[in-house]
Amino acid sequence: MPPPVAPELYSAVLGRMAEVDPAGAVRETEKLSGPLRDEVRIAVISSWAKRNPRAAWQWYLGAWAAAPEP
Repeated sequence: MPPPVAPELYSAVLGRMAEVDPAGAVRETEKLSGPLRDEVRIAVISSWAKRNPRAAWQWYLGAWAAAPEP
């Protein structure tokens, strides 16, 4: 079993990945769950938006539309 990884490390690595491969970084967040996924996804989208805000916004709108109702 792998050792636990701090949310800050996930955020740093996947946030950097989002600068060069935003779709891949978002896919990696799907492997996480709960609050960790949410926290890391915020870092990924923030990093992505710095380089391509329009694409990050479009992804967000699509993800929101596809999300199940609570």
